[in-house]
Amino acid sequence: MQDRSTMTLGGYLYSVFWKFVVGYIWYRSLLFRPLAGLERKASLHILLWLTAAAVLALSLGFRRRKNGWISSACVFLPFGLYTVLAYAKTFRTRILLILVPTAVLAMGLTAVMFWGRRLSRRRFRARVSRWKYLMVCTAVSASVCLIGSVGWHAFLEGELFPAAVKAQASAVDEAQAQTIASNISEVLKLQPEVWQDLTTAQRIDTMQTICNIEVYYLGLPCAVTVSGANLPENTLGSYDDSSRAISISIEHLENDPVEEVLDTLLHEIYHCYEHRLAEVYTSADPELQRLRLFRDAADYAGEVAQPVDPEEDYSAYAAQAMETDSRAYAAAGVQEYYDRIAAYMAQN
Repeated sequence: MQDRSTMTLGGYLYSVFWKFVVGYIWYRSLLFRPLAGLERKASLHILLWLTAAAVLALSLGFRRRKNGWISSACVFLPFGLYTVLAYAKTFRTRILLILVPTAVLAMGLTAVMFWGRRLSRRRFRARVSRWKYLMVCTAVSASVCLIGSVGWHAFLEGELFPAAVKAQASAVDEAQAQTIASNISEVLKLQPEVWQDLTTAQRIDTMQTICNIEVYYLGLPCAVTVSGANLPENTLGSYDDSSRAISISIEHLENDPVEEVLDTLLHEIYHCYEHRLAEVYTSADPELQRLRLFRDAADYAGEVAQPVDPEEDYSAYAAQAMETDSRAYAAAGVQEYYDRIAAYMAQN
């Protein structure tokens, strides 16, 4: 069979190597998440083994077609497959909208190339070679679409799974106030029997609605966004004051009880309140800073100025006033929401 390679073996392997390094760094920083039931390290090993298997299979199967497309396939195919395995529950509809048409296209191409044709052995082998190449091209295209559909928000906006509900600042007009009563239909979704039937997107939207309620209740002058994210192990949520954004672990959203997810949201939104108090304290006249009103704010301002890294000293981090007060607020808040739900259900 004619050798149609456009690369030498060394050039081909170098192409595979640099594409994998670039792809791995990008994928790990934006999209990588552990597979269900596995730790991060074990999941990384699976991704590496998938890549090694793809390189071996494609290099042997297309040893006479060593080109840029096949070297790209060695990276995109395993990453695309891993994306399906990792995000099947989170982005089920998106994935099906890509995989089903891809399967139909592959079957159509197969039928066009082989249906009803009687070929000599030599021509049949050539046709099979072209068919394999077309199937790889189709699979690579699907992988690119899969990775792009899952990661485009993370790449462009830094948020993997933003809420569809608009984040709102505390309203001055009481008619526009975001309260539990005015959002009771969303608040009722916090019931475990309702929550378990919600999609990941619906759960994030519910958390954004609760966040808007808390923004109004706490009197925050800024809107705070909520999104789902792939956070480090043992991190359920995080708050970034520079962007006024709360990130909640997708694993946490999908697998933990709703009460714990609500606790995480309330914990993080209270950090925004603490930052606002710290700002007021630092901008106040030194004589006014001694007022009892500012005692908590003084602690917050000190901790904002000299933050403790939880990876270096978790005990000291957890003992900070900002953390202990956020935990207390979240625990009381969870109880308040379920008391309000129970009262509403008893009346209706």
